[in-house]
Amino acid sequence: MKGWSALAPAVLFVWATLAAPSRAQTDGDVVATGVPRPLQLVADGQSLIVLSPGARGDAAGEIYRVPLDAELPVDLSRLPRIRIPLVASTASTLGSLALDPRSGDLFLGEENGTRIWRLSPDERLTLYAVGLRRL
Repeated sequence: MKGWSALAPAVLFVWATLAAPSRAQTDGDVVATGVPRPLQLVADGQSLIVLSPGARGDAAGEIYRVPLDAELPVDLSRLPRIRIPLVASTASTLGSLALDPRSGDLFLGEENGTRIWRLSPDERLTLYAVGLRRL
């Protein structure tokens, strides 16, 4: 038991050092500003793609792109964005985002809706799937 009493302070020091959060765990970098309520994020290798409901509430959603090679933070209110209009028959907003890395297509799910939309790299929006339950 004598050996353990001499070792205990060293063990406690190592345990406390490992248990304490590191600077990387507690601090973060601001990557972008100017996005009203970012909902979903996905990276495509060249940019971070952000889905937002939009600032004015008159769109199903807005897509912002944060260039990964830009100096941070990027003010996205000054950059072009893709505005996705509301579909008159449902007025559903978008709440989920996924990327097909092969084609570059974005898939956008209606928030609490039943449809998934596909947005091609040339910004064509087409209905992809229907009949789902509360996405």
